Amino acid sequence: MCMQASKTLLPDVSVTDGLQVLAPPVSGPRLIDFGRPIGRVTAWLYNLPEVESTHVNLRVPSVSARFATAPVFWNWRARGWAPRLPGGQGGPAVRI
Repeated sequence: MCMQASKTLLPDVSVTDGLQVLAPPVSGPRLIDFGRPIGRVTAWLYNLPEVESTHVNLRVPSVSARFATAPVFWNWRARGWAPRLPGGQGGPAVRI
């Protein structure tokens, strides 16, 4: 696994009303309908750098990032690995 991919499996960082919220990595599934030809896909919360930079630079009060892959078994693999990595359980909310 490359270093950048392993960083995305750290606890998810979302920002809600200026409060940084840490959640377990690859959590919070949401079924999203992309229409034809893709259809419905389950997307998961991931630790992506765009979340904090969007909040800080564009002053968006609430930001989160969801991600999904095809074929779906890569999502299952990420969900299986994420809790085994150091810091893979999430943490308390802090103001940023």
